[in-house]
Amino acid sequence: MTIHSVVIQKLLTTNAHIGRQVATHHFKQFTYGFRNRQSIIDSDKTLICLRNALNFLSCLSRDPSSSFLFINTNPLFQPIIDEMTSRVTSLIPERASSLWKMRGFLTNSCSPKKFRSRHKKLVFAPTKMPDCVVIFDTERKSSVFLEAERLGIPIVALVDSSMPWEYYKKVTYPIPANDSVQFVYLICNMITKCLMLEKKKDGAKGPGKKATIKDRVESTSESEGSASDEVLVVPYENLAPMSCADVAESKQLLDKLVVVKYNGALGKNMSFGGPKSLIEVKNGSTPLDLIVNQIQSLNSKYGCNIPLLLMNPKNTHNDIVKALEKYSTLDVDIHPFEQGEHTQHESFVSEGCEDKWQSSKHGAHFLSLMNSGTLDVLLAQGLVKVIWL
Repeated sequence: MTIHSVVIQKLLTTNAHIGRQVATHHFKQFTYGFRNRQSIIDSDKTLICLRNALNFLSCLSRDPSSSFLFINTNPLFQPIIDEMTSRVTSLIPERASSLWKMRGFLTNSCSPKKFRSRHKKLVFAPTKMPDCVVIFDTERKSSVFLEAERLGIPIVALVDSSMPWEYYKKVTYPIPANDSVQFVYLICNMITKCLMLEKKKDGAKGPGKKATIKDRVESTSESEGSASDEVLVVPYENLAPMSCADVAESKQLLDKLVVVKYNGALGKNMSFGGPKSLIEVKNGSTPLDLIVNQIQSLNSKYGCNIPLLLMNPKNTHNDIVKALEKYSTLDVDIHPFEQGEHTQHESFVSEGCEDKWQSSKHGAHFLSLMNSGTLDVLLAQGLVKVIWL
């Protein structure tokens, strides 16, 4: 018997596969079907979601400043949650808490401090904002989903077949299973062992080798930046030559190729008023320059003629046409098209006219190709392979 079979058998013994009589539409991806009017949850998918959630908690616990909030109001689960919290807190002080008695104490994080200063016996919630919220009985915690979503806190939660979509979509790592006492005990045991294992690994590195997630990200970005500076750009002329058979086959494929570039994106979010295709990338070259140079290199090397079709909306067409003037001396066949050019201004599919074209995001450009005759010309030339950029 494999480890996978043992784990699946363990899930079955905890009744994690038994759902409710009602299965919502978004939950059907986790179910096998129905038996005796009860939905049956796929244990394999439960195991996959459980692994993803535990992996996330393990990665988050590597940061010494991270903290967790375990939320539960079911009295049957409370002894298990308290035992898990006490074991985790003994290893990682002030990083795990199950204190959540009133709604609103996540978005109003300063309120517990005020209550604690006035009434020392009243403890409603932890004073530190958690980095992750783990919910065990989701059907009673609608306010927590709203607060965590507003604050951007990831949610790990047990979800059942009757959970509404408006709360299910707020869960970052859902675990589809029956919230039985046996399964809650099993998942609490797994969370405890995962956090203890990460604590053991962190202790084995020594006190001088601990690093936060921010430090790791910065070191990774620096290493990637240093590696990118050492990249050698080889000119097209210096590439290793291919055999005669490969050249003939490549030319045969390139003779059927047409390149289509859509220039609809503006660079406003990059402090550039024009289209993103005209933003300088490196050494004065723009993305459009790189595309044209690559096509010219292929044309001169294989003796082909790859056409370049530029589909431009009205807000970028004039800038693109003006930039094409510097390519007049190059051996590249460039065809710019403006959105709405050569199109019949018909409305979307109306009632009783189901056979008409229903316009999509790039529908006007395709209509321009069809009505101008360019598409027929390309097909007549045998250009049947398209690269969309």
